[in-house]
Formats: sequence, C-alpha cells, structure tokens
Amino acid sequence: MQNTVFLMCVKDVKSNEVMKNWTRHWLRAGGSVTVLKTRIAKALDAAEMALTIKMPAPSLDILLTRSDPRGVIPELGIGGWALGPTLVQMSFDLESEHLDPALDDGAVQRIIIHEANHCLRMSNRSDVQTLGAALVREGLAGRFVEFILGAGPEPWEIAIPEGELASYMPCRAVLDQHGYDHNA
Repeated sequence: MQNTVFLMCVKDVKSNEVMKNWTRHWLRAGGSVTVLKTRIAKALDAAEMALTIKMPAPSLDILLTRSDPRGVIPELGIGGWALGPTLVQMSFDLESEHLDPALDDGAVQRIIIHEANHCLRMSNRSDVQTLGAALVREGLAGRFVEFILGAGPEPWEIAIPEGELASYMPCRAVLDQHGYDHNA
C-alpha cells in the first residue's frame, strides 16, 4: 500500500504541535500514546501535506488517545472516527502486534484522510442513517484516500471478490431502512 511520493512526505516532514489546519490533542486520562508521539505527529503532518497538494485541508481538532482492542481496527491496532465536521478521534492499541507494522505502512495517514473526508461531508450533508447511505459514505472515503495518497484499497474493501459481491448485496428495503447504527 505504500507509494513513493507518500513515503517521501513522511520522511521529509518536520513535525509541529499545531499544523497549518490540524490541531492535535494528546489525551492522557485513558493512557498516553507518548511513546509514539513523534511517529504519529510525522504521519499526521505528512497526511495534511499530501491533502493540501490536492485541496485545502479542512480545519480539524484531532484527539489522540490510547485504546484497548475494542476501540481499533484489529488488523491495524489503530482506529479512527469522525465525530463531527471538525473533530476526529484516533485511538491506538499499544499492545497490538499489528500497531508497529501499521505505523510503518502508512495506516495513520490513510485513516486520517478517510476521516477528513467524513468531516468534509458532515459539514455539507443531512445525517441520513441507513445502511445504503453508510455504504456510500465509506466507499467515497476509501476512494478519497486513494485519490489523495495514491494508496490502494484497504484489505476489507476488497475482501469479497468482485464476481461474488452481488450475492452479498442486501435488498433495497434493507438499504433504505432508517435507524441504521454504523457504530453497532
């Protein structure tokens, strides 16, 4: 999933506590991610730099916190959530065996760009809570990551072969049913 331009940005970036449009908030009450601070900060700076090459980066407050396995993508040891039009939370499971490789693989950049797309869309859309709307939002965020970083799809985005995908498609009534809880 790595790409040369993207890796050059990460290697060459000098980290600041407040980037041009993104402000980091290092939360400590639930446990600190201080041991990873430099790596995370450089990754966030590189992501913002990559985004600003394509478009103005939105103003974001980014909450950075330690988590247990329930608060992260198991295969990465990192989780991300767009909590509002200008607020993102990123969680890190310091005990995960997948965290170190994910940090090296650009997962922080991909997740923050994915969540930035959700933030941008939150500021310009109604909050329709259906499975169909969630599938569209997640698909658009994944393609946004590809556009900004040149990264390929995440493993879960291509887990089902294209030829089998139609057999998993829910009926229209399920896609349009209101009350879908994306966090469930």
